[in-house]
Amino acid sequence: MEVHDYEVWNEANSAHFWEAVPDPAAYAKLVIAVHDAIHAVEPQAEVLASIGWQNAADFVGGMFANGVAEHVDGIAYHPYAPTMRGVLSLIKKMRATLTAGGQGQLPIHLTEIGWPRVPQGPGATHAWDGPVSDPSRAATMSLTADALARSDCNVHDFIVYSLVEEEKSATNLEDWLGLLTRNNGPTAAALAMTAASARWVEDGARQAVSGPSLHLCGSVLEARLRQPVASAAVASAGLLPLQLGVVATPGQACLGAIVNYFGNPLEEASVFVRDAAGRRTGVLSDATGQGQLCPDPARANAQLLAWAELPRVARSATFSCTAGACRPLDCRVPTVRAARSARVSRRGRATLKLAVRCATVSLAHEPLSVAAVGRGGRARVIRSAWSRAGTLKLALRVKRGRDRALRVVFRGDDDLNLPPISRRVALRYPRTARR
Repeated sequence: MEVHDYEVWNEANSAHFWEAVPDPAAYAKLVIAVHDAIHAVEPQAEVLASIGWQNAADFVGGMFANGVAEHVDGIAYHPYAPTMRGVLSLIKKMRATLTAGGQGQLPIHLTEIGWPRVPQGPGATHAWDGPVSDPSRAATMSLTADALARSDCNVHDFIVYSLVEEEKSATNLEDWLGLLTRNNGPTAAALAMTAASARWVEDGARQAVSGPSLHLCGSVLEARLRQPVASAAVASAGLLPLQLGVVATPGQACLGAIVNYFGNPLEEASVFVRDAAGRRTGVLSDATGQGQLCPDPARANAQLLAWAELPRVARSATFSCTAGACRPLDCRVPTVRAARSARVSRRGRATLKLAVRCATVSLAHEPLSVAAVGRGGRARVIRSAWSRAGTLKLALRVKRGRDRALRVVFRGDDDLNLPPISRRVALRYPRTARR
């Protein structure tokens, strides 16, 4: 087996590995010496500076201030955090630190990352409170790997710590980090990462041709990661797939939800419910992937829309729930239902019936506008409204003899990732009224 990457020291910014205070200047001298010595005999080798998650920005900044820039080929980073959002936040900050130091393109190698599993029992309800179940860590681990493989963060490796551990002490977290059990059996995390490794190779080949599909290291992500239940739920092409199960009971306002990633329960997914009036409630899934949402009880039997997402990373299908029954919406492009023409009275009044449809479902609280189109194609908005779960009936006033048609515009829906569309409706005048 050939050795290609060399990690200098271990977590050089950690006080655990210094006799005194971590010294970025002294470490820079070491990296420069090791880099130059290795490159003298193996020019293609990559020499990596080893950085832990604690106080990384100041140490890395000090390291580059001491001349290491031309003598390091990447950062060997250990971004331990209980959840995927925490890991992405650390990587985002590392990428920002490198960019600020003029090293925005320097690769990040995750040479150590992992999550402990609970020795026995169901585990903690939230990973921030302690070890979770093996299937829960499997979902977090594999989703994190998949997201980074598709991202613009320039992450080259994802090395899980560790392969096998002692499994002796129930209070020592490091005893339960292994992918394999002591008897060499695969854990749920091992099986999930085996599949994720194959996807990593595929995603790398795809990214080499078409570029990253997940833009995670831009300036927008940090603000979103600070708010686990986001104020907007914008989906886009290339997001990773979440599986959402929704349980609704007739006559009861609350919905039960469970979020999985490739069959394992996912923590910290944002689950949203939107009612027919456009009001939204949200909750974060726990380590069992579950969450409960209770919208307005007065609207328990009206249309509810539900979905799960991790901002800019993953998204589930959207479910439509009515009177206790939920079904997925299979819809990428909506339709606006309207008659081909509308009759205008002698007083310039017209009636228009509208619906916004996704497959066979009429969607409530979708933004609509109606413009009157005159001679020369000039249009003026004469009415704005919100759609209903059934048919919306609008009474309109047009200018006789000047307005030739109506343009109905659905302005799009960020929650459901539905694009804007428009439809033209001809105006039919009484023969004596039209000049």
